Amino acid sequence: MESSLLSIESLVNQVKNEIFCKLHSHSDAFVSPSAYDTAWLAMIPHQNNHKIPMFSNCLNWIIQNQKEGGFWGETNEEGIPTIDALPSTLACLIALKMWDPAHPNIESDTFYVHAGLRFIELKAEILLKINYQNLPRWFVLAFPAMIELAEAHALPLVFPHGLVTVIAHIFLMRQHILETYVRLLKRTYEISAITPSQISQWSNDIVVPAIYPVDGDLIKQSLVYHVQGLGLASHFHQDIELLLAQIYRY
Repeated sequence: MESSLLSIESLVNQVKNEIFCKLHSHSDAFVSPSAYDTAWLAMIPHQNNHKIPMFSNCLNWIIQNQKEGGFWGETNEEGIPTIDALPSTLACLIALKMWDPAHPNIESDTFYVHAGLRFIELKAEILLKINYQNLPRWFVLAFPAMIELAEAHALPLVFPHGLVTVIAHIFLMRQHILETYVRLLKRTYEISAITPSQISQWSNDIVVPAIYPVDGDLIKQSLVYHVQGLGLASHFHQDIELLLAQIYRY
């Protein structure tokens, strides 16, 4: 009996250290990272030295988080890459290619780049044909842009011959979307851009969350709700009180 209680207490302390402590300081740690957006930050050169990345932690994250099969991006419940993996993988490859000579963990002809290019060559046709009839608008905009940027950085992309027509049509779809937006927004629109002050907030972070802005209070409320729903509130009374005090501090 005493052994069981000690085991439960040990598990409770582990949860406190791994979840509650992290939540107090970094609520966005519970949001899945976006490989695509993280890669874009990794591409930004340092303001004082354009030969090195401004956000080296983002580049490190790319190196450390290539998935088995050579890709970056989302997977389904079975661990199979989704359509998101195509632009995400291309974006990560571009970031690696940009900083190849400047980063100590990236060797020339790196394994990461070869594995990523191999994934594009082998899986692009399958993913595009499965999703071709229902390609999301964000993909139609992002995928052609990543192909163009990859070619600009001399990445040797290889697509199966059967995809040439499909990719050409995706480029036409993108052009149609852009022309439509220009017509609709021509009269009155305001270009919103990320300012240097907004970018600087990522200087100490490793990845970009898939959802932004992140509602930290909502994440804390959800955690409290789940802990209470599982009947474990008595083990985390002080932690719950602290989270609720942070949520309702105003």
